[in-house]
Amino acid sequence: MKRFNVFSVMLVFLLALGLSLVSCESSDDNRDNPSGGNNSHVVGTWLATEADGFTVTLTLRADSSCTWVESGSGGGGGTAHGTYTVSGSTITILFSGVPNIATISGNTIIMSGLTFTRVGN
Repeated sequence: MKRFNVFSVMLVFLLALGLSLVSCESSDDNRDNPSGGNNSHVVGTWLATEADGFTVTLTLRADSSCTWVESGSGGGGGTAHGTYTVSGSTITILFSGVPNIATISGNTIIMSGLTFTRVGN
């Protein structure tokens, strides 16, 4: 009877270990999620010019926060603060809870008809 109990305990332990290993497979990793710390490919300052001549500066930070600054030669413009997430080549930027979807392509981010180019690195 003792032999059966030891076998049962070992079987349960091995099954639990196997299930924990299966649930931690690498395909479950969200490598593009900034909360996982892997957004370095988009962190930095990005610049675009609107059709009316306004300049838009988009700053993406490592903590997933961002700032959008519009400025023009005649004055005006504005600033918005938000957050962002990255999934593959898509970046979703939230300003006041409103999502803005953009595409990342090398050193450009394309959003709402604007093409942002990385400033610096």
